[in-house]
Amino acid sequence: MSGEMIEQPDSASWDAQARLLGWTFVGLGITVRLVRYLLCFPLWGDECMLADNLLDANMQPQTYAALLEPMEHCQVAPLGYVWSVLTAVKLFGFNPWALRLVALAGGIGTLLLMRVAATRLLRPTAAMFATGLCACAYYPIRHAVELKPYATDMFFSAALVTLAILWFSDARRTRWLWALVAVAPVAIVSSFPALFVAGGVGLGLFVAARGLRFRGLWLPLLAYGCSLVASFALVFFVSNSAQSARSGEQMRGFWESSFPP
Repeated sequence: MSGEMIEQPDSASWDAQARLLGWTFVGLGITVRLVRYLLCFPLWGDECMLADNLLDANMQPQTYAALLEPMEHCQVAPLGYVWSVLTAVKLFGFNPWALRLVALAGGIGTLLLMRVAATRLLRPTAAMFATGLCACAYYPIRHAVELKPYATDMFFSAALVTLAILWFSDARRTRWLWALVAVAPVAIVSSFPALFVAGGVGLGLFVAARGLRFRGLWLPLLAYGCSLVASFALVFFVSNSAQSARSGEQMRGFWESSFPP
């Protein structure tokens, strides 16, 4: 070396590259999910048992009302999810691509929401790695092309958290809170674990609103809380309680050795 200092890339240049790489990971993640979807792997056991509930005795697509009843084969799934899958089946026929279309949409949507949330919360480099993990991790890819509600569970959780993050970035504007009021009931109807995420988001919003002392926040927060309670009660009494009565004992017996008491 002749004494010359090695030129280091400036921070702004690297941040721009990290942002570009982050969106590259999004493109890669979408491509991988689409390729796996188009490969059309055979339906595995749980997928087959859930799919059977979408057909009637004459091997025709079920009615929406029929899916209010408890499912056969010890299957449980959120009402909004199975109605969405049934809609895809009615539109495109009873085949693996139609059965897995809702999960694919949820998997791709999650990846886009992850990118939005990461860029709001993290520096460009950290946001790039967070996006890359979501894009390339095995289970988000696998469940994005399976006839189970796990991909949509992740999507609705990501949607609730992302909307909360968007509000925190501009806390005196209530449009994101009203968006949460609208999205939360759909999430709870379509995803079992979304209720826990929605409750955690609500607790965080309440604590933040107390610190801001901005009166305009309390109306949407009250509406949000009411929407959670009302949508949970509706789903529980219309659908979930019957599913639990039919399959709860078998599910508890199946899983009792897999979780802490």
